[in-house]
Amino acid sequence: MSLWLLLLPISLVTSIGATSTTVITTALSAYVFVGLDEVGMEIENVFQLLPLQQLAAAVQKDVCDQFYGLVCGSQPDIEFATS
Repeated sequence: MSLWLLLLPISLVTSIGATSTTVITTALSAYVFVGLDEVGMEIENVFQLLPLQQLAAAVQKDVCDQFYGLVCGSQPDIEFATS
């Protein structure tokens, strides 16, 4: 994408000439494409904002509590990470 954005002004100058339209078109295209790239990166990292470590630790603790309660009849001395 960066190569395309670097070569776009050259292509526009050769096709329509060196006018203010070339500058405006290049700036607008760069703004749109870089913005779309940023939106794509945010969509890829959608779960970064959710507290998944705490949720997983709570589920692990509950499962172990249920398991040891059924099998042993008592709770183990296990410390779970909740960071």
